[in-house]
Amino acid sequence: MHTGSNRRAIDLENISTSESESESSQQSLERQEGSRPQRRAASEMSRLKTSQMYHDSAVIAEEALFAELCSKLIEDEHLATAHTAFALSAAAGFYGHEPNTYAEAVNCKDHAMWKHAMDKEMNGLDRLGVFESVPLSQVPSGTKLISNKWVYKIKPDKYKARLVIRGFMQHDPGETFAPTLKMVTLRLIFAIAAVLGFVLRQMDVCNAFVNADAPKGDPVYTPFPQGYGVNGYVLKLKKALYGLKGSPRAWYEHLKAFLLNLGFGISEMDPCLFTYFEEHTLVLIVAVYVDDLIIGGTLKFAEWFANEIKKEFLMEDLGEPKRILGIEVTQDQDCITLNQGSYVDKILKRFDFEDCTPKWTPMESKLRLTADDQNDWESVKDFPYRSLVACMLYLAVCTRFDIAYAVKELCRFLEKPGSAMVAAAKRVLRYVKATKKNGLKYPKKWRTDRIVEHCAVWSTINPIKGLSLIHI
Repeated sequence: MHTGSNRRAIDLENISTSESESESSQQSLERQEGSRPQRRAASEMSRLKTSQMYHDSAVIAEEALFAELCSKLIEDEHLATAHTAFALSAAAGFYGHEPNTYAEAVNCKDHAMWKHAMDKEMNGLDRLGVFESVPLSQVPSGTKLISNKWVYKIKPDKYKARLVIRGFMQHDPGETFAPTLKMVTLRLIFAIAAVLGFVLRQMDVCNAFVNADAPKGDPVYTPFPQGYGVNGYVLKLKKALYGLKGSPRAWYEHLKAFLLNLGFGISEMDPCLFTYFEEHTLVLIVAVYVDDLIIGGTLKFAEWFANEIKKEFLMEDLGEPKRILGIEVTQDQDCITLNQGSYVDKILKRFDFEDCTPKWTPMESKLRLTADDQNDWESVKDFPYRSLVACMLYLAVCTRFDIAYAVKELCRFLEKPGSAMVAAAKRVLRYVKATKKNGLKYPKKWRTDRIVEHCAVWSTINPIKGLSLIHI
């Protein structure tokens, strides 16, 4: 979909706002004012394109024609107002527009879908007793109302509306730290499942935060959300609504108490890993990443746990894990494989490297990056170096240990990277394109006569030849 990206990008610098010396100051002012809606329109067009709902290669030709039409309409100074509005309306219809405000949601062509999504959210909050309406006169004097807003998101299978509170307005939220699952723990779950023959299951807690009571402290009051107001009344929070600074911690403590009550123990290695033993034998493990649960255990105990947690929370049972935190999970009779091929595709598309020439090593064997290579940083200052390195870093941390050394070297020069650093970063990107199917493989036929480990031993003389991956 990045084919012809230069055509899709709207170059605001080509919109001429200069005036000849013979023109009056009034004409100059009118031209400058006329360029502002064009800039806003161009910015909106760019945002809409990044929020594209589907990525189907079959519409490449249609997209190119559509983008060209919109660009021409926006760049036409004489028809800026009417045609810019038309172009943005067309873009919303083509891609699926995610509104920024309630007013946008109720006035766009998909207003019925957004209204249904908001009704569903309000019904869910009401079912869970998230808040109670109180007269404004009963709010203690001096208490500041914390505003809220609607957040809209188009997902592959539905329109999603989420009511969030503006927690940044809280003055003293108290303790807010909440642990999250470590990546090494997530990998450990799949390794244990492969070794012990556990079944794997993924579940999602619906409206997770609002299952927990509101964080301790002063009561929080908020106005009614737009579209559902009652004159003279406000809402008093009883549950941990999304957006409150203490909500993640309140949800973790609530879920932890439930699991401990079932007989689970907390791992000393990771507070988000819970284990269950039957007669001193490990039969069940549960990893928690906010509202996502990865369950591994014997069939009997996995079913028992799924039934127990459904009694406490409204759950979405996703079956066998297919994708978690951008990692694709594949299971067959012989092994469990973790891979980030789809994430690599997104990176290639984001940085317009879909058609790049692949490389089969992440770095040149004799490359040594030094501070002297930063001298020409101004020549590449517009390249999104930090963003690219951040994407590579996530790959290296999750499943691609083979690029760990290269990414470590790139991370040394996040401030003012030179052309040599940019070239090295592109080299890693070309490498992951060539090897995007690589990942971690956990064999189910365990051999106790060998130690299984994944190690990256990098030679100081030749980093590439020094890599050693030990598999069974």
